[in-house]
Formats: sequence, structure tokens, C-alpha cells
Amino acid sequence: MNVLAKKAYEFSFSRIFAGVGSIASIASVLWLIYEQYILKSDNLLPLIVAFFSTIILLVICIYSVQIRQENLLLKEIPHKIHQINHIYRDKLSEVFSRDHPIDNRDYLIDTEESVLRSVCQRIEKIYSRMVGSDCLVTIKLIAEEEDGARFAQTYVRSIDDCDRDSRGYTKYTIGTGTNTAFDKALQIVNNGKLSCFFSSDLNKDLKENNYSNQRSEFSIYYRSAIVVPIRCTNYMNSTDDIGFLCVDSKSVNRLSSGYQVELLAAFADQMYNFMSLMRGKYHLTF
Repeated sequence: MNVLAKKAYEFSFSRIFAGVGSIASIASVLWLIYEQYILKSDNLLPLIVAFFSTIILLVICIYSVQIRQENLLLKEIPHKIHQINHIYRDKLSEVFSRDHPIDNRDYLIDTEESVLRSVCQRIEKIYSRMVGSDCLVTIKLIAEEEDGARFAQTYVRSIDDCDRDSRGYTKYTIGTGTNTAFDKALQIVNNGKLSCFFSSDLNKDLKENNYSNQRSEFSIYYRSAIVVPIRCTNYMNSTDDIGFLCVDSKSVNRLSSGYQVELLAAFADQMYNFMSLMRGKYHLTF
């Protein structure tokens, strides 16, 4: 492909090309209607057929523009993923690749938190662009009470001083049915399916699907959500559950299942490896 052909190919994916092409297509049909039927014939049937054909063409053109926009957006995502991988790589190199690796627990915890906050900020930008609405990304860690009961609590968010934390961090109980999203995300599924929770409209699920949330006023802050576990599952289906990666939005019917859930699960897997290294779960032998 020569330079001119490459430029033409790139231009064919631009919004200008899509818009001009759509307008030209519709204008040509309208001109045909005007010239062939309005000026020369009193028969309305061809005019009606042409009218509905124009409507169908308009719908196809709008769909084409949307697909082009989505393709352009998907081309932006690898840049953010590259940034995230850089953050992980550079920090792991700084901490572990020296002659005397850092083993100060407080330093490692602070470093982990700082890195994960930076990663969440980039994931937020990806999802906000994908859904066309503001999103918030949160990591919640799983911990245990003295009696063995498990709960999830906010670790980092993609924004600081979040309104929903103004009264402190809530402990969300796990495994009691009180928090549907966390209980469902921890379920082990087979046949290549993902362990996750997804809802494009939480208020609808509250009424129709027995959705439960310990935060009673959740709809003030978010109305749709995806939750995936940060964990590793071995071949015996035993799990090492660190926490949850969550993305939510105040808009409904913007977040979707499929590739958006898969992408978030991929980010969660990255986090599991990074957090396991920082916490000394992985040991190398030489």
C-alpha cells in the first residue's frame, strides 16, 4: 500500500467521510424522488416506497456512523493499556530489581495503593469514553472479622475525596445475600464463563431480580455497575480472593455485558499478579 492509498484508507474511517457519504446517499434518493415522481407522476405508490427506502437508508447510515465511532474508540484503548503496563513494570522494577530489593512493609503498601490508584484513573477514562458517560472505578479488598465473617471495604478509587465516602468506608458483608454484586461475582462458573456481576439498570434489578445492596441510597451515586473478582482459581476450584474491581455509572443502559466485562476482568487479573508480588505471595527460586 503506497502513501496515497494509505491516506485514502485512513480517511475512509473518519467521521467526515462517514457524514459526507451519508448525506450524499440520502440526498441522491431524495433528488430521485423529486425528479422521477413528484414532477412527472400523480401515482403515490412509488413515492411511498421511495420514502420508506429513504428511512431505511437513513437508519443504516446512522448505524454506520456509530460503528465507525466505536472502532475509533477501540483504537484508543491500547494506548491506555500500554500506560497501565508501563506503570506496573516501572514500579516493580523500582522495588524489586535492585541489588537490595525493598522489603519495608509500610513502603510496599503505600506503593501498591499509589500504583493501583493511578491504574484505576486510567481504567475510568477508558470506560467513560466507551459508555459516553462519567464512570467511577473502585477496588474493594476482602477481609475477615474475628468470627471469620468476610466483608469487602473500599481500598482505592479513581477519584480522591469521593462524595460516597463522606461518612467513612462501609464494610459490605459477603456471602449473606446482603450484597448481590459481591456474592454473584465470587461464584465459580464453568464452561468458559466469567465470574462477575453485571447490571445496566440496578433499580430495575432491585424490583425484578431481587438485587440487594447494603448501601440503601446507592442510586444517588450509581445506577449501573460491573463487578469482577481480583483472584486466582486453581484446577480444584479453590480460590485466593483478594478483592473486587468495580466500575459504575449514574447512567443506565450504557454499561454492557460482553467485551466490557471481559476487559474489566483482564484488568483484575493484572491487579492480582501485581498485588501478589507486592505482598510476597509469589516466591522465586534460583
